[in-house]
Amino acid sequence: MEAAAPRRTRALAAVAGACVLGALALSRVASAPKDAVVALSAASQPKETAAALSAAFGGDTDAEGCYTDAGYSWCAASSSCVRSWESSCDWVRSSRAAADATLSLVFALPVGDDHVAALEAEVAAVSDPASKRYGRHRSVAELDAYRADAHPEWATHASRILSYLDVHGKQFGEAVAYGSADEAAKRGFLRAEVSVASAEELLGGEYYEFARTDGQTATRCVGCSLPENLRSAAAFVEPTSRFPNLRRKSAPGAPLATDGKYGVTPGILRDEYGLSGAYPSLTNRSEHYVVVTAFDGEFASPADATKFYKDYAPDLASSGYAPTIEGPNRGNRPGAEANLDVQYASAVSGGVPLEVWSFAGMSPDRPAINEPFLEFVLYMNGVDHAPSVVSTSYGEDEGSTSDAYAVRVQYEFGLAALRGMSLIF
Repeated sequence: MEAAAPRRTRALAAVAGACVLGALALSRVASAPKDAVVALSAASQPKETAAALSAAFGGDTDAEGCYTDAGYSWCAASSSCVRSWESSCDWVRSSRAAADATLSLVFALPVGDDHVAALEAEVAAVSDPASKRYGRHRSVAELDAYRADAHPEWATHASRILSYLDVHGKQFGEAVAYGSADEAAKRGFLRAEVSVASAEELLGGEYYEFARTDGQTATRCVGCSLPENLRSAAAFVEPTSRFPNLRRKSAPGAPLATDGKYGVTPGILRDEYGLSGAYPSLTNRSEHYVVVTAFDGEFASPADATKFYKDYAPDLASSGYAPTIEGPNRGNRPGAEANLDVQYASAVSGGVPLEVWSFAGMSPDRPAINEPFLEFVLYMNGVDHAPSVVSTSYGEDEGSTSDAYAVRVQYEFGLAALRGMSLIF
């Protein structure tokens, strides 16, 4: 989980929708020449910085001359070298974004290598049966206290960002709505609701509309970065230049036997994992509960779940068992992914209370594109009673996320572990 070791930081990097605020956020290029750093925060690899890139990362290039060690690859559509977390070859820029459109900018306050190492040690202590502190998981209040003790600098970072927003709002005559400094210092994130025009002034770039051949669109910024004196106050801000690269993932494995008629049923899975027999009497949410997340416009149908239980989990059907749905849900427009996740998770776990956490939209700027993993993480670490298991059937290619975003969101995953949650992706 150390920021300086990208291969380690990718372990749980199932995240989407942000950008690095300049290459200074990547500790492995902190000592690179100034012109190399500028090039790394651009959407393509300028020819005039080739010597600097070669000096900073070595001379390895691909057939098109892109510096692969710096993360660049050739994009035929734009005839340029791009980095996948800064610019997508699948997306084509069109018109400028509407100046009066509203953006929800999220500023993530930074964490350092020492914070990551301390959290790793703390999680190990409460997760190892051999530890004297095994099972001493945190409540929401205790987690807030842990973050306050670990990150006294967050209060200063939040105040600096809020002061910048205040000055900007007065200068351009726009009221900027944002979260409180106390909340940002406690949770490590700050949100500001601003117009596109205001965001361009704040971040020094230009927002454009981008489109993909499948009809998806996104509003992203070209040339965005925080002022130099604020870059140490935020690990990243979104939405800026990151493009959606989301996909549902399935891991191939050895085929299971089927019943010859219905395929792999919950009963077969329960047998496979040694869960045969009567369902446990865990019907009280105060003991345990399981969460299945829903994104990407996928909804679960309670009516379909009821029929599924009658066919494949009669004990659940006779008990009146039903999942609880938190967030928006169009049960009359169910999706195959959400239905499958909910029905099998509840039937295989056998009576353990199950909640569906449904998140509207897919990114702060364009509610029909990217999954709000950040919204999910912030919600998860703020619930009063932590679930035992959180299952998410979505992910993103490791190479498509920036190191700064991966490290920061994985830190939140670590905090979830400190509360006693098991996260399954």
